[in-house]
Amino acid sequence: MKTAEHILDILRELNRVQIRPPASFRKLSKREQTRQIEALREDLPTSILGHHDRRIQTGQKSLVAVRRGICGACHLKLPRGHKTSASTEMDLDVCDNCGVFLDWSEVE
Repeated sequence: MKTAEHILDILRELNRVQIRPPASFRKLSKREQTRQIEALREDLPTSILGHHDRRIQTGQKSLVAVRRGICGACHLKLPRGHKTSASTEMDLDVCDNCGVFLDWSEVE
């Protein structure tokens, strides 16, 4: 069974290589880049993968950090219930405004 933290790790890595690939990733052949991306995608549930793909196709991240209760994508303050639900459930939290997955791991 995949945990929410495992899924968040995969989404972080996919965003890193698909939005702003590091130089080490860009140096790989297209075939190797595709192989690495597909290996990451294999571990994601299809519903999360579909949501990720829709955001990536428009050049947007599918996962952003929440800092001081503010969504890193739309920069709007999140209702307090988000923090409570994110800390007690294994489900991924989504911004009510922009629909991005929320990463609460950096919460102060």
